[in-house]
Amino acid sequence: MVFSDEDKILIESLYFLKGYKAMKLINEFSNKVWTKISINRLLIKFGDTISTVNRLTVTGSRGPRSARTEENVDLLTI
Repeated sequence: MVFSDEDKILIESLYFLKGYKAMKLINEFSNKVWTKISINRLLIKFGDTISTVNRLTVTGSRGPRSARTEENVDLLTI
């Protein structure tokens, strides 16, 4: 199934902001010709995109590096 750009934005927004799953979207927008499998495939694509962005921008479970402060660097250069 091919979704319009507006449909993709609507599905993505409701999925991430309100936690709507495929069946909730189908029930809410019964006038659309969406299928459960097509929505789930689209949600997987959104998930892959988000996780890729997170991998590039989020440091993960590690905390900030505290051993390399300006003070410690100055101690090593003296």
